[in-house]
Amino acid sequence: MSDIIKQAVLTTNPNLAELYEQLKTLYLAPDGTTKALAKEIDQEEFIKERTEYLENLTLYNALQPSLLQAYLKNTKCKEHEKISETLDKVLCFAESKQYLNFRPIDLSLNNVDFKGTEADDDDAITIGLLGLTEKELFKRVEKELDYLNQFKKIILNSIESKLTDQCEDIAKLYYCLGEDTNSKLLATKAFQLDQVLTRKHEELRMSKISLIENQIRLGERITTYLKVMKEILKNLWELIEEFKYHHEKEKNKAFNDYFAGIVRSIVLKLKVLRLQAIMNVYDKETIESLSVIRKELVKEENEKNILMKNLNNQLMEYQNIGDEFEQIIQMYSDIVKEIETTQDDISRIKPTDPTVKQVINKLNERKQFIIEDLDDTHLFIDAKAVEEVKIEVEKLLEENTYKSDLPPPNEK
Repeated sequence: MSDIIKQAVLTTNPNLAELYEQLKTLYLAPDGTTKALAKEIDQEEFIKERTEYLENLTLYNALQPSLLQAYLKNTKCKEHEKISETLDKVLCFAESKQYLNFRPIDLSLNNVDFKGTEADDDDAITIGLLGLTEKELFKRVEKELDYLNQFKKIILNSIESKLTDQCEDIAKLYYCLGEDTNSKLLATKAFQLDQVLTRKHEELRMSKISLIENQIRLGERITTYLKVMKEILKNLWELIEEFKYHHEKEKNKAFNDYFAGIVRSIVLKLKVLRLQAIMNVYDKETIESLSVIRKELVKEENEKNILMKNLNNQLMEYQNIGDEFEQIIQMYSDIVKEIETTQDDISRIKPTDPTVKQVINKLNERKQFIIEDLDDTHLFIDAKAVEEVKIEVEKLLEENTYKSDLPPPNEK
């Protein structure tokens, strides 16, 4: 917003004040522009600095190979070592700036220039990592930047000339052109090689796919052809056996043997042809892959069969036990409860009585035996044995009735 809203207007209009505050918080930058525009300006500044950095990096990488060094020596470029040192220093500065991530959002394009121009307002420069500022960094490499800009055109022209020569050589090699071909035409053709090579690569890839499909189709057709030939030979042999072998065996035995040998040789040749076709279709890698797949499938089938067998055995055991097992468990649980009740009753009788101790020991043994039987879920228990246990417990209760003066226990 270009105009500043007065405080009195905001005080008299609360809704307008709230809207203005939301605009400043969500949509406006500190300088009054929108946040999207401020972001675009920062992005343009970053692209400008990044372009300068990549340009210097390209020059530095181009000076490293020995061929270019020899080329510069041949062109009598005496400043080669100094240019390399200057590039090292400039690149060190650019990398330092990148690591510091010094890209202040509140600066406009007029405040900072990558080439060394400084803004008049020192307060607008934000202090970076370790107290370094962009102004301080520019002072360190200002002379190197000026020196590098003087030789930039010479180096770029040398690199461009070298790349042009390489493009011409590639175009001559690919198009089989002579030495008298126009250089501009060669450069144009070289730039078009990327599309040509891409198209050729795609054609080769499609040809490879079609070749595999044709091999599969050829194998299928050969198999069909061999089946037809086998049927033809089978029928031919039946005809020969019926009309030639039986009726004219004695008449022309030598001819029959000769013709039979020809037929056998044809059959053998067809078998050889079939085996060759199979060997071409099923190569060593395919056979190994199929063998591994077969072994894994057989192994998995055996595991599944073992698992199914175990599940079937468990199901048969459960079906054999059925509802009778659940009834027996319920009966044993009732007996255990009765034994616990009896023990509680007996515990109130005088413990010095030997009869009481004997009854308690018998009840404990019987209870332990019942609990062990209940824990073993795979044990078959007869209902008759349960009835005998109940009768024995009732007799023990009748023989040791409650005769003390203590009040009767509560029923559980």
